[in-house]
Amino acid sequence: GNSIGGEKAHGKSKKNKQSSESSTSTSEAEREEMEERYERVVLSVLCGLGWMVSCRPEVSDTTETYASIQSFRYSENHFFPEASSIVRLMQSSRGSFRREAFALVGKLCQFARSVVLSDHAGDTSPESQNDNMLPLGTLIPSVLSAERDPTIFASLMEMILTYIAVFQGNGND
Repeated sequence: GNSIGGEKAHGKSKKNKQSSESSTSTSEAEREEMEERYERVVLSVLCGLGWMVSCRPEVSDTTETYASIQSFRYSENHFFPEASSIVRLMQSSRGSFRREAFALVGKLCQFARSVVLSDHAGDTSPESQNDNMLPLGTLIPSVLSAERDPTIFASLMEMILTYIAVFQGNGND
């Protein structure tokens, strides 16, 4: 009698263990799926912002810059990310986030200079000053020295070279 009860208890224990493993693998699969979705959303937003600024670049002979357009400032009605968010993505542990953040910053340097440079086209009016500006001058050396993934070097170098070209082209030394 004892061995039969022991087998039943052992059988139940096996069943509970299997259902526990099954629920763990399900929750892990759900977690992986959520992480994948999160990554796709973040990468889509970064890519979309890059596409937006490249389709509607700032023009040097106009006073309307991305930094001066009220809806682009970080406020209640914003959709352009805060500079600290972009900086966090540039320093993320996920290579895909870093790569896309570097690509976005390269496009910002090319097409939305007011977000990167403090003095865009000589306009020093308070409206043109961007207190949400990317601190690339101090950020580039740390990002460059910290990057270890060879698949990201191309987008990192492109961002740096674009920044240097824009910075020098703006008359700043």
